[in-house]
Amino acid sequence: MNPSFLLFTLPLFVLSCGGSPRQATAAKSAPPLPASGGAQVSATSGTDAGVAQASPHDADLAEERALIERARSALIGGNPQEARAAAREHAQRFPNGRFVEERDLIATETEDPPVAGAHCPKTGSYACSVDSKTMFLCREGTWDLWRYCRGRDACQTLLTERSCDASISELGDPCGVPGSTACSPDSKLRLLCRRGKFVKDRECKTDACTVTEAKRIECR
Repeated sequence: MNPSFLLFTLPLFVLSCGGSPRQATAAKSAPPLPASGGAQVSATSGTDAGVAQASPHDADLAEERALIERARSALIGGNPQEARAAAREHAQRFPNGRFVEERDLIATETEDPPVAGAHCPKTGSYACSVDSKTMFLCREGTWDLWRYCRGRDACQTLLTERSCDASISELGDPCGVPGSTACSPDSKLRLLCRRGKFVKDRECKTDACTVTEAKRIECR
């Protein structure tokens, strides 16, 4: 055998064999883990079990989210019947799910048009009248008139978004922001919100009362 071959290959053999066998031997001859080590192993096992138990929950959450997305898409697409059906299915399968609030909003949006004094599904929710000129608020299970929306953009609601254009209002109409202004329907008056109602602020004689694109009220 060639001595030079042994000279160069033997150290390589020792290096390559010296690592893993020693580690394996150490692992076999290692003393038993202390109590803390045992607890750590148990905790790891518990974590693994927790992951295994979380899988059905994750699946339920995915199904719940899919139902809500289906209802949302139907509502935005102008199909309230499909949105209502998806919301009802969600209520049956996940009565206490993660998306209860959004489900209730969808249910409100797909209810019959509100009428003052009629039953409403969720206290604190809003809805527009059939002609989009009035916004109702659900108070203690009953629809109550909240605002008149006589402006160009009228009344609009979609899930958590709502708007009521009160830039055109009549004397005595309810209002919410003290100091806010509006034009009367005949454009002769600028109205001012005071103590929850619109009152006369001033007459507009020169250019009448106008509402700008930015919803500013101008009166000269």
